[in-house]
Amino acid sequence: MDIAQQERLNLRLVKEVEKHPCLYKTDSVEYSRRGITDKAWAEVGRVVGWPAFNMEEVEKSKNLLFDSITTDIRKIMRKKKSEGKTQRDLEDIITVLKSLDPESIPIFVAKDLHRLPPVLFDHLDCSALLKDITLLKAQMESIKNTYVTTEQLHNLEVKLHSNRYDSIVDTHIHHRYDQFR
Repeated sequence: MDIAQQERLNLRLVKEVEKHPCLYKTDSVEYSRRGITDKAWAEVGRVVGWPAFNMEEVEKSKNLLFDSITTDIRKIMRKKKSEGKTQRDLEDIITVLKSLDPESIPIFVAKDLHRLPPVLFDHLDCSALLKDITLLKAQMESIKNTYVTTEQLHNLEVKLHSNRYDSIVDTHIHHRYDQFR
């Protein structure tokens, strides 16, 4: 498996895990319910298609994950090449992902975007979008409250122009008046 394929696998895995908050939100009631989290991990594995990956791909994924993070979980290197080894490596990956703080889960970047599956609405982080919208609304409100309108600016220009003209006329009139005194 080349690096691009590995990155696609990792992206699919992360996207699928994000759909199941019980796997990473420690404040969730479901987080501590093993039956619920086991079902979620099984669903992640089914969608990601772990059984379809060959031993080398799983081993490279495991190595990449362990190399990308710091963890107290020991990286077990298995010598015997078998389906059981692949399954245990997958279980090691799941164990590490379960133990990580969501903020420390590595983000993998794909080089070949055209090879990635399309991004659907359920892959979007709606909470981030809502935060951005809220921030934009607050900024717009600030702009409305602190900036002047075009009409206000025009009125100010007219007032300044008339004041300048009035002061010129007043100065000229006083100057002429002083001459005749």
